[in-house]
Amino acid sequence: MQVERYVKVEELLKSKDAKTAELNKRKELCQELGLKVQEKLSEITILSPDAFCKRISDEELKIWTIFLPTAYTDDNLAYYLYDIIPTEVLQDWKLVKDLGLFESFEIRTPEIPQPQDPILIGICRGARYLIARWGESLAPFEEISKNVEKALGLARKRISAFKIACAEHNNSLSHRMVEGCGCVSDRISFIYGGPKLSEFELSNGNEIMDAQRILATELR
Repeated sequence: MQVERYVKVEELLKSKDAKTAELNKRKELCQELGLKVQEKLSEITILSPDAFCKRISDEELKIWTIFLPTAYTDDNLAYYLYDIIPTEVLQDWKLVKDLGLFESFEIRTPEIPQPQDPILIGICRGARYLIARWGESLAPFEEISKNVEKALGLARKRISAFKIACAEHNNSLSHRMVEGCGCVSDRISFIYGGPKLSEFELSNGNEIMDAQRILATELR
């Protein structure tokens, strides 16, 4: 089992200790001055995750979402059973949770028995931060990104070919046969290779879902 940890634990603990000392001093001063409201405000500790965790860009999030389509969020994290979360990950998770760095958490997985590996994400004010990855392979993100782009390209080609074939032959998507090639999805499989996409998927034209299926069955 390999683990990649993205939380700067030592820096975070040092900042926590410094912040605690500062807040204790402030509370003491507020008590001496009789500033009860200010004393209460001094109990609020605010640490920014940007200084201690890797922020996920919108483009990176799109890649991770396609590569790891299943999300366990606060509603169902208690029932997470895809694999055994490493102890190091649980420790970092508890640390950032106890310090209030994030409002909620999310684990993303491929949800199929493949060596592609889960990630733990922290969420703060709508932004997402990578806390940890773990598993057997831990392919570099550059490699994952290339595979996702390849899958998206194949999905777009097949959806486009399906729509063109249907228009040319005035097909009903599910019953009419294309002369010499069987049904429309058979024809697309013949042209572009790989397993057939279901006609329901193709007619929806959802390139994200199709790319996820291609990743799961053809590129992994």
